[in-house]
Amino acid sequence: MKTRFTILLLICSFLSVFATKTPVDPGSGTLEDAVSAASAGDTLVLQINQQYDLLDRIVVDKQLTIMAETIDTLPKLDDLPLVNNLFSVDETFLLTDGCDLSLISLDLDGNGGLYIFAPAPDTGKTIALTVNHCRLHNTTSNILHQTLDNDAQQTKLDKMVVKNSFVYDNGTGHGFYTKNYDASTNEWLFENVTFWNIGQQFDWIRAFPADVTQKITFNHLTGYNLSTSTGDNKELFGNSDAAGEANLDITLKNSILSTQVSTNAASLLFNNTSGNQTITIKNLVLFNCAPVGNTGTTTSSNVQEDVDPQFADPDNGDFTVGNTDLQTAADDGKTLGAVYWGPGYVDCDATDCGGSGGNPIHNAKLDNLPVDVYPNPFANEVKFEFNLDRIESVSIAITDISGRTLKVINKEVAAGSHQVTVNVSDLDKGAYIYNVSAGDDRAAGRLIKTE
Repeated sequence: MKTRFTILLLICSFLSVFATKTPVDPGSGTLEDAVSAASAGDTLVLQINQQYDLLDRIVVDKQLTIMAETIDTLPKLDDLPLVNNLFSVDETFLLTDGCDLSLISLDLDGNGGLYIFAPAPDTGKTIALTVNHCRLHNTTSNILHQTLDNDAQQTKLDKMVVKNSFVYDNGTGHGFYTKNYDASTNEWLFENVTFWNIGQQFDWIRAFPADVTQKITFNHLTGYNLSTSTGDNKELFGNSDAAGEANLDITLKNSILSTQVSTNAASLLFNNTSGNQTITIKNLVLFNCAPVGNTGTTTSSNVQEDVDPQFADPDNGDFTVGNTDLQTAADDGKTLGAVYWGPGYVDCDATDCGGSGGNPIHNAKLDNLPVDVYPNPFANEVKFEFNLDRIESVSIAITDISGRTLKVINKEVAAGSHQVTVNVSDLDKGAYIYNVSAGDDRAAGRLIKTE
């Protein structure tokens, strides 16, 4: 529970303090001016279906949230503010010391520039980045750029969270080049992300110093038309060892990787020659992709090769999973790949952000209550486990996908660990939504009843 709670805190910590919320008018140069004038902890609110043309890169050296006035729902993410790199400068966002940037429900168009995110060219800076409900696309190189492998620049990438988003069309570059010189302090999370037309690896990983561990979690990813720079023959995920490099603790699970253009390299190659890494791969589908190949300690389970996910229309961006065997095959009972391509998906994260259905931005909130829900899928009963540090009134509600409440349990509980069992034998087979609240904290997710 502690590890999971840490991840959830990383995801939602940027919403904990709103010093000022400032609406930003669309147009040319308005967003750069607003970022420059903002104070640490401020939130800039952009209008949906409007365009923000950047006349130069945006320099971020403070804690800052930029988000849409309402949060659009997955899987479409159609009604987003467009942040357009008008003159295709090298990077859309220049991340320098003190940067803690959170982006929610934005369309980030690199417009042919090299990168969307890049650290400033100095040593010792600490940066953090959170992306949720966004589109990142149209660069000629990496979406997130770090330094070259032999560069002395020592970036401390304190937080890297990308979830509920789309990453595509990045020319010949990596999706993300994550390189860190402070590996013992953080965990990187990529969850519920679809990526396609990626030139090289989705994530190329470097971490320092030696004798510490860098954790990276990839969960519920959908990848299509990958490693398109055929001259390089790149794997889909990878790293290469160097003197003084940190240990890697990598988990890749519940994901679908389809159509690797450069097939001479493995689909995954975490190539620490020292072997100082632990790789856990489970519930992974490879279709038209090269086999997994790793050094170090690797644990694999339920890796399926040559299994067609039967995407609805991948060349036009519809990755709905038609293979019914994959629709509840994840370790949480959801579909493999990004869960918004599964049947009956309801965008709970968007509701928690406060924007689904036109809810006002002042309700913005992400899940911040760690809850284990099992079994899921379920038959006759489902258990909710959670831990509280105080006495609190707890409410557990189960609704259908239209929002109609079917079950509610309210109880006062003491501080400590708790398990609540809900009898659901009278519900029909199908998809449902749970909401758990304890004071200001909450969790929401999807349930599947099998019979």
